[in-house]
Amino acid sequence: MGHSAIHIPENCWIAVCDSEQARLLRNKGDARRPNLATVWASFRQGKLAHDLGANRPGRFPQSFAFGVERSATKQMGLHQKVETDRLRIMISRLARAVRGKRAKEIIIVAPESVLGWVRSNMPRTVEHAVVSELRQDLTHCSLDSIRQHLTT
Repeated sequence: MGHSAIHIPENCWIAVCDSEQARLLRNKGDARRPNLATVWASFRQGKLAHDLGANRPGRFPQSFAFGVERSATKQMGLHQKVETDRLRIMISRLARAVRGKRAKEIIIVAPESVLGWVRSNMPRTVEHAVVSELRQDLTHCSLDSIRQHLTT
């Protein structure tokens, strides 16, 4: 399944992310010969659920009318929180780059589910800088492979 080649302007930033990784790249070359360089990266640290949340879920007493039984509170998915925190940091870095005029054009590369989350959580300044999107998971690819996926 092919797609149209994406034009990568000089100094364009490329956000490549999924639920486990996020990378910000910048084209240090020109549009005809893109040369991608990593600006920032965050990878899953491989922590297990018991490392992220060593404590049992919090407990609170039920209504006194029903005795002194206790119920567990619902614990937020800790892996999901780590994943969304990583994406929020990536979006924040993009916003700072746009405000600081270091990034005028942005390309977002992510699987559909992550792309939807990123879209719904990015500020308008970043949204206006997005020139293209690619619904694909390229987080495990080398910089050269990412460039090839974008330009062919």
